[in-house]
Amino acid sequence: MKDLPACVFVYGTLKPGHRNYAVALKAGPHDVVGPALLSGFTMFGLTPEFYPGITEGEGTIAGVVLKYHDMDTALPILDELEELHLDPPGYRRDVLTVQFEDGSTQDCIVYIYIRQARMQQEGIYPIHSGVWQED
Repeated sequence: MKDLPACVFVYGTLKPGHRNYAVALKAGPHDVVGPALLSGFTMFGLTPEFYPGITEGEGTIAGVVLKYHDMDTALPILDELEELHLDPPGYRRDVLTVQFEDGSTQDCIVYIYIRQARMQQEGIYPIHSGVWQED
């Protein structure tokens, strides 16, 4: 894990103020670096699960960068939420470059949805804005 960045780009329920931010807190001390954008991806929602996923595509995803003080401790907790341990896994972990409002960039861990069989079922809807919202 030492070669992975300490930053995670979160775009759904792990964002501050959203329902799984408690998991982000459980993963350990971190700084909320701020809002960022990820280009080249498409966002969709899953229902009844009520969480988003992203796949490679034409859009831009809005999210927040979290910088963990101890990524070796944080990563297993985040991976569990993102179902990397299941067969098939829900997501895969990639390192991608995100861009901040000031134009600067940062390499971050990003979870990409990979459960292809689920993508062919009902309850998948596009989120063209690239912004996940919870009511």
